[in-house]
Amino acid sequence: MSIYQRLRSRHMDRCPVLIECSDSKVPRLKKKKLLVPFDLTFGQLMYTVRQQFEMDPSYGIFMMVDGVMVNSGDTIREHDTGSVVVVTLCCEYTFG
Repeated sequence: MSIYQRLRSRHMDRCPVLIECSDSKVPRLKKKKLLVPFDLTFGQLMYTVRQQFEMDPSYGIFMMVDGVMVNSGDTIREHDTGSVVVVTLCCEYTFG
């Protein structure tokens, strides 16, 4: 039994989320593994992640699941595959 399956059996109302950085522009995160409620939106997750590091406000952060950008209104439940939701962070300069 994998660690994610054990987490799911103990916490039925939560989903394990693994956050990966796609490039070097995204600063290092303090926490890369999170256990979040199923009804958490990706906008709320982005707010939580953005609080963990100092970044110039002119940079935008984008979240992708399975190579597809997600809406900030989507919930974790909509992208749940049964084991772990892998979120990839991308960073882009938004002005100019």
